[in-house]
Amino acid sequence: MNHRPRTTPPLLCFPVGYATFTLLATESAFRELEEYLLTVAEFIERNKNAFTESVSTAVQTAGLTGDDADCYYEAHQNEFCKWDDTFPNIVLSSVLMSACALFEGRLTDVVRDLDDDVNIVKVITWSDTQGTGIRRVNNYFRSNFEILLSDSSKWTDLLAVYTIRDVFVHALGRPDLGKPASRPRLDAAVRRFAPNVAEDHVGRLSINIAFVKRVIEGMLECWRELAQASRDNAVLGPAYWR
Repeated sequence: MNHRPRTTPPLLCFPVGYATFTLLATESAFRELEEYLLTVAEFIERNKNAFTESVSTAVQTAGLTGDDADCYYEAHQNEFCKWDDTFPNIVLSSVLMSACALFEGRLTDVVRDLDDDVNIVKVITWSDTQGTGIRRVNNYFRSNFEILLSDSSKWTDLLAVYTIRDVFVHALGRPDLGKPASRPRLDAAVRRFAPNVAEDHVGRLSINIAFVKRVIEGMLECWRELAQASRDNAVLGPAYWR
């Protein structure tokens, strides 16, 4: 990732100055998001099992069989769907969007702090950097420090993640509501993460907890790679890790 290595090894493990402090402080935010995901997922699963058991118990207590039992189950189908489908989808999609916002937002924080540091010579400012989202951040680091986030082993995964994220942000998880021109890119992203990402029987994008955990871990890995590259960089290293 770092194509401009420093000539002297760093003496400090922690950076001096606020501009790169975010590189260290962000990991805990991702861990808290992951903890939230697991906590809420456990809560939903526990309540789904409790609800299923209560309905089965009611059927047995009332001695319902055959069509009567089927009617009772059908009467509670909507409630079961909430715990089995609606609530998990809300949690998973919201955590996915939060992870993407956290990753991109913290990267932008680092860039803006570096941009404001008059002691760091830049070839190009943030306002003049082309691109959008994480691609713009990559362009800024590449142009100024020869650090390429796109060299990360997780970069291709992350681009696919943002393609999937966009479907939830802009199209309610419905690929058919998106732009036709973006469909091939979405299909490639879905194949990349299958079977943890798929279209369900009504054409809605479905993601599971394994996918969201992979997203968080991938972002953390890329983040750690960026921190190491900055520490070993000829410009940023001596400035912040003296």
